[in-house]
Amino acid sequence: MHIENRTLHLSRQGAEHAIALPTLAVASTVCVWAVPADYRADGLFVSVRIPGVAQDIPACDLAACTLLGELDLEPDAAAVEAAAAAERLAEVNRLAAAAIQARYPIHRQLNLLRDGPAAERKAMATYINAVRDWANSSAPDAADLRAIEQAA
Repeated sequence: MHIENRTLHLSRQGAEHAIALPTLAVASTVCVWAVPADYRADGLFVSVRIPGVAQDIPACDLAACTLLGELDLEPDAAAVEAAAAAERLAEVNRLAAAAIQARYPIHRQLNLLRDGPAAERKAMATYINAVRDWANSSAPDAADLRAIEQAA
């Protein structure tokens, strides 16, 4: 039993099995169980134990199951990069929302939109658009956000 190219390869009772494994951003453990054929036709149950997530186990009589082995599943580099990018985006969006709401809390935005002077509505729109443009730029830098805040 081994993992190659995110595929679990194993031989069992004269049959070769190749089971695709998920692409994950964290190191995990692949657990392989022998289970009754009336539960799974191939007699195998494969689960991936992810840190911090409840482990899947066969939903049949566990006394009729045997844990065949566990293998380490390394994180996928592309998934790690995608997770890091998602974290960066979430942080940029949090900073943008905080900057906008610090200057123009929701109640103030609503009041200005409802009956605020045109000059103040324009100033608010200009500020919010500048912060949004910063957040949507290819490489938002906190120093640039501070400059927007100071210029307004």
